[in-house]
Amino acid sequence: MPGSLPGGLAKLAEAWNAKPRRKYVAEAIEILREKFATLDSYGPVQVVEFHNSNDREERERQRRRAYELAAQFLSLLRD
Repeated sequence: MPGSLPGGLAKLAEAWNAKPRRKYVAEAIEILREKFATLDSYGPVQVVEFHNSNDREERERQRRRAYELAAQFLSLLRD
């Protein structure tokens, strides 16, 4: 898939988890958790707005994909 991350989200989360958890990193994770808490949260909605598709079904796919990717990534992070 174009633009996919080598090693996937697991590899990205592994890199985040290997770093010391500094204040700003913890705050960034909390912001991501807040912005991607649900399908209707700010994050998924803004992804749809960014792509600006006119197709309703495509917009729904984009919103769901953004939510699912963020949720998967966040679930891989240690607290």
